[in-house]
Amino acid sequence: MRPHATEAAVLLICIAAVGPSLAAPPCPPLLDRQMPRLQDEKPQNLCQYAGQVLLVVNTASFCGFTPQYTALEMLYSRLRPRGLVVLGFPSNDFGAQEPGTGKDIAALCENTFGVKFPMFAKSRVAASAGATLNPLFADLAKRTGKPPQWNFHKYLVARDGQTVISHSSQVDPQDPAFVRDIENSLMQNRDRSVIFNTDEFKSLSHPVPIHASSSDVCSFASYTARHPAAPFRGGAMPVG
Repeated sequence: MRPHATEAAVLLICIAAVGPSLAAPPCPPLLDRQMPRLQDEKPQNLCQYAGQVLLVVNTASFCGFTPQYTALEMLYSRLRPRGLVVLGFPSNDFGAQEPGTGKDIAALCENTFGVKFPMFAKSRVAASAGATLNPLFADLAKRTGKPPQWNFHKYLVARDGQTVISHSSQVDPQDPAFVRDIENSLMQNRDRSVIFNTDEFKSLSHPVPIHASSSDVCSFASYTARHPAAPFRGGAMPVG
């Protein structure tokens, strides 16, 4: 069989084998809501992020922690292919350090920090907000018992939309222990977010054995690129 024909067969077998897991995962109650987008306040259904690992952060433009935007974007860029999504929620609750309009905030995020992860309209996130409290942050605080105390508080939400870990503003997004928590979350229930990159399969220049286990994430290109002398022949394929 020709190399590309084999690669096509691999892709079809992978899709057939894990087909049920390609269906959209159920939307957990935590995400079953809409939030206005920062740029234009167009409502966004958070169910679109079901099955992914979420890092929810309340942000501010004029805070000592504002440079964390850079590290957050680096995390998002590096781990997005594996299922991490960073969600930013600007707030003026702490120190009045987010006084600008949505356009002001968007311009700062894009022009100064190159932020590409989803950002939402300014809202109240402090426990003292009462009835005006962002409902997502109300639920996150309830689940963890830890409402934000300052800007850049971080909630790590597992793929199941149930498990939430709280990290304080002082935690640097590049801190090894923090990154380890994210890595652990990404490894859990990963079949729910199987992503097929057909360009990877097209770029392969050698046949790939088609004895793939249905539980594997079928990204043979990344595996064979790292292990050219050891073609995958079934069983557990290293990922990550």
